[in-house]
Amino acid sequence: MKSMRFVLGCVTVRRPVVFVSLLFGLLLFCSLSATLKAQTPTKPAPKPMQTKPLPAEVTTHTIPVVNPQIREAWRKSMVRTPRPKNGCFKAEYPKTEWQEVQCGLPSKHFNPKKGKAKPNQVGNGADFAIQASGTNLISSTEGSFLPTTDAPTGVSGDWYGGSTAVSDVFMLQINSQAPFNATSSPFATPACSGAPNGAAGCFGWQQYLFSQTQGPAPGAGQHSVPGVPGTTPGVFIEYWLFNWGTPCPALPSWAGSGTWNSYGSACWFNGPMTYVPPQTVADLPGLVMTATASASQDTVSLSTTSGIYTYAEPTVLTLSQSWTQSEFNVFGDCCGFETNFTSPATLVVRTSIDDGSTNAPSCVANDGTTGETNNLTFAPAQGTTAPPVCCPYGGANPAIEFVESSNATEWAACTNPITWGEPHITTVDGTYYNFQGAGEYMTLLDPDGTEVQVRQSPIPTDAPGNWAPNPPPAHYQDDGLVSCLSGNTAVAARVGKHRVTYEPSFGVPEPSGLQLRIDGKVTTHGVNFGDGGSVEATSDGIEINFPDGKVLSVSGFLPLLSVEFSGLGVVSKSAGAPQKGLAGFVPAGSWLPRLPNGTSVGPMPASLHNRYITLNKTFGNAWRVTNRNSLFDYAPGTSTATFTNAAWPVENAKSCSLPNEKTTPHVSIKAAEEACRKITNATLHSSCVFDVSVTGKIDFVHTYLINQRIHTKLIGKPIIIRPDIEK
Repeated sequence: MKSMRFVLGCVTVRRPVVFVSLLFGLLLFCSLSATLKAQTPTKPAPKPMQTKPLPAEVTTHTIPVVNPQIREAWRKSMVRTPRPKNGCFKAEYPKTEWQEVQCGLPSKHFNPKKGKAKPNQVGNGADFAIQASGTNLISSTEGSFLPTTDAPTGVSGDWYGGSTAVSDVFMLQINSQAPFNATSSPFATPACSGAPNGAAGCFGWQQYLFSQTQGPAPGAGQHSVPGVPGTTPGVFIEYWLFNWGTPCPALPSWAGSGTWNSYGSACWFNGPMTYVPPQTVADLPGLVMTATASASQDTVSLSTTSGIYTYAEPTVLTLSQSWTQSEFNVFGDCCGFETNFTSPATLVVRTSIDDGSTNAPSCVANDGTTGETNNLTFAPAQGTTAPPVCCPYGGANPAIEFVESSNATEWAACTNPITWGEPHITTVDGTYYNFQGAGEYMTLLDPDGTEVQVRQSPIPTDAPGNWAPNPPPAHYQDDGLVSCLSGNTAVAARVGKHRVTYEPSFGVPEPSGLQLRIDGKVTTHGVNFGDGGSVEATSDGIEINFPDGKVLSVSGFLPLLSVEFSGLGVVSKSAGAPQKGLAGFVPAGSWLPRLPNGTSVGPMPASLHNRYITLNKTFGNAWRVTNRNSLFDYAPGTSTATFTNAAWPVENAKSCSLPNEKTTPHVSIKAAEEACRKITNATLHSSCVFDVSVTGKIDFVHTYLINQRIHTKLIGKPIIIRPDIEK
């Protein structure tokens, strides 16, 4: 007989034969227990604890954990949230309302335009500005510094009234365009209508500033930078009218009585200041400066680890009607001063704009407007000394990025990773290697959530081969392995909240052999996701635009799909790159990208056997896709295991045939050269000749022609979202 459960007040018992005999004993035990409890003196029951729900970012150990992505989303939302009125405000995470604070008096100092050139220094005319695309106008600009492993550890600068430089004295500036350099255009402003010198020669210049020392004496709860008594840090806006003449115009009523300050034929004044806690050089990677201009109001904000500090005032120069360029950087604090970073120091500068489009902006060199400087220099390409590198990126936040450093050997590069052919992989930092594994792999994994996965399938040939590029590309890791070949046959990507796949068709046949799916559903047309991300089907393949400006192009024919990226951000010797995967960043001292846990595989082993093991087993298997993290779509009865061939490529293989697949005899190098003659890119041409020769497939040339065309387009200018994409 099956056991049955019963609950008797304080116990649970099971009933076989002994149930009845135990029943009276159990009842007696429970009765005695209740009697004893009633006779035992008891203390008054404690009052229940008054508890509040834990904040979302507090763990069970009550240690606050801030999710960087959630906090950044909050920051972006707040700087777009209108201020209740003009004046000074702050916001503390995670509050979603501006708190009004007491404004400080305007700075008595001015921050002049560029003056006499100072060679080998950033600022005073030597700087990069971001130029809006076409005839678009800028409505807001943000400046920030990206993380780097060679971050500055010290900085000092002069301050007005001081006799020696002081630690952590610097200024952040966002400046509008002005014709102080040949590449700048005038900023026409309606405020020039009453200029004594005539409106035709008058122009404006507007500076959004964070100063460590230009605020008034500290008030309650405010502090000076150590070593700079009687001052406070803060954000404010400075206005200029050049070629105005005399006398200067009257101040706006909200700015006080009197007139603008005179400086030759120019006039200037500063608006009130919002107090900001003192910042240090260690805080630079966490600072974001935002400047906006509208028809009625201009605002400046500084986002710090403690909150957002902002100032808003009625528009003075109506910058919103003319804003086409912005300059952002860190400079000396006031009056043509210089701030000096302790060596070694490297900064990765990012300036982004909202110009109403997703088009890539332009980098305008030597277009600094301010007279202040820092002691760093711009990083050139690897192995060169000039010109400096600046990378423009389109997307939801069009931006430019560049590197400035005190390290004479610092280099920078605009990333353009690619995997093509059988597969030749160029990583985000330009390292070049071959990988012939068979299965599904994580090709690129970005901390911001971007993922791209590629399926590599074996290619049957009558013999293995070893491609020797002629001439070899820069940073080529020649492993010397003679190997059977693979090719890219499917791609999957996470685009914002969506999953996009491009795979050989299953279910509904597709004449081209490939189907585009979005979130598992087949589509034949482009889709705009509305957040800056989109997918577009073209005659060459597909183009994927990620919300943050990254671009992925998948082109060609099976089994040699080309997968090429653009807009991943600037890479430098010191900063590296955050991306991981088959095309991820290769750390110093390694011949391959990092493993998933971030460790390096080290230098290339001396023996061919150890190279094979490191490449195909240690590295390749580490980046295989699993059922848990796969982004691919699968036909019924299949999974990532269906496409995994852990034995491919076989070490020291003599034959590269596959069961039930026909092998095409190889062709001569001469015949392959003739077939690939239209491939003019040296590296692509060399690869085309090898692939056609070893596989015997002349039609591979068509894939290489497409690869060459797409590669040229991505290198020249990132793809932009076309306005006619279906929403």
